[in-house]
Amino acid sequence: MIHYNDYFMPHKLNTLYRPPTAVAYTANGHTFWMIPIPKGGFWMGEDENKYRVENKYRVELAHDYALGQYPVTQALWRAVMGENPSRFKGDERPVETVSWYDVQKFLDRLNALPEIAAHNAADGVYFQLPSGAQWEYAARGGRYKAAFAYEYAGSAHLSEVGWYCENSQEETQALGHKRPNALGLYDMSGNVWEWCADDSHSDHKLPPHTDGQAWVDEPRGVYRVFRGGSWFNDPRDCRVALRYGSEPTFRYSYIGFRLARS
Repeated sequence: MIHYNDYFMPHKLNTLYRPPTAVAYTANGHTFWMIPIPKGGFWMGEDENKYRVENKYRVELAHDYALGQYPVTQALWRAVMGENPSRFKGDERPVETVSWYDVQKFLDRLNALPEIAAHNAADGVYFQLPSGAQWEYAARGGRYKAAFAYEYAGSAHLSEVGWYCENSQEETQALGHKRPNALGLYDMSGNVWEWCADDSHSDHKLPPHTDGQAWVDEPRGVYRVFRGGSWFNDPRDCRVALRYGSEPTFRYSYIGFRLARS
């Protein structure tokens, strides 16, 4: 069972820590939750570590946004798309085996649903993929990042927060059974990689803007970014700083996605 908002932090808690309240949305009768993320600044990436070098630069997110409390489930995908492409079936498991282009079709249909379109019209905000900066800022804990400065999303120990090659039994697992991070976001490290809106760039490059928006080339690049690691990966690939990329047509059972609303 998914444990909605049922989380705790047994250490580093203080009276200033107040996890945000998830906001519920309904799509074709299926309810899902988004976590509000207040804007803020952080250092994105890593200068270097024992695995590989990541370019590090300061990002100041210009706008508040919201991020899915969980990756998109198979139940939500089926409610919107009418089918389920996943290899490892289960309503509470993350949808997988979806390409970046497949996700764009899902977003188009989701935003066109009357109950979702009414929300969008009310505040001028739409469901989309997060930028890499939005994803990483949230994974690090947002405004609580200093108090919860972990290598993974919510812990220094991947086994506490994520499913990966050593505990996944070589398949995805139901969402919400590991500890969340400081913002109440589950399964950001491990289980499935999560597509982002950005084009993928080599590590030595720096973005043309540092306000948190997606880094998109014109014309579009060959690869798209995904983040977070998966059931298939070692701990080093599940770090919040790490970014990988692949062709937007690529589908496999270790890639899914998480909704953003911004």
